Amino acid sequence: FRVSFLAKDLGQFAILFRYVNYFTYYALYMDGNAGTKSIVKCASGKCKALHEIKDGGYAVDSWYQAQITVSMNHIAVRIGQEPKGDMSPIPLESMTTTLAADDGDISAGAIGFGVSGLAGVYFDAISVQPKDCIRPTILDDKIEAYLPNEASRYIEDYKGGFEDKYTTYTPKENSGGPGS
Repeated sequence: FRVSFLAKDLGQFAILFRYVNYFTYYALYMDGNAGTKSIVKCASGKCKALHEIKDGGYAVDSWYQAQITVSMNHIAVRIGQEPKGDMSPIPLESMTTTLAADDGDISAGAIGFGVSGLAGVYFDAISVQPKDCIRPTILDDKIEAYLPNEASRYIEDYKGGFEDKYTTYTPKENSGGPGS
């Protein structure tokens, strides 16, 4: 999606995407005090920067445009400063700041905005466009590269009993083995 923004003073604000709830989302985090821009992932309330650049952050009272593109597990962000008085879309090649990250843990969600301690932040010209679907035949050889690592994940569906999913052993069944 694409959005224009202007901050009235230095502070922190975020453009949220794949927003699931208050604790789970990705964000383009802008910190005017630290002079940084970063892609942040918050999962279950624990946030970490996936990519951060220290480029001065943003200029007060200047309009910027951000293009955030997410396709499968790849996140790409491009940011450009709008010429004074011109609100027309900036061509992608003119957006000079680029951030990127690969993370597929959050696969869907809404967009949103977060502001912390600023006198004013304005968001305008918000547009969301869907990406073309990826045909499975293109990915057949490389499908593992696009799927998140699921080796240590277990999704509980709360159907059935404990015994249906796990094999249990009592000490009587293990006679002659360790612990008997």
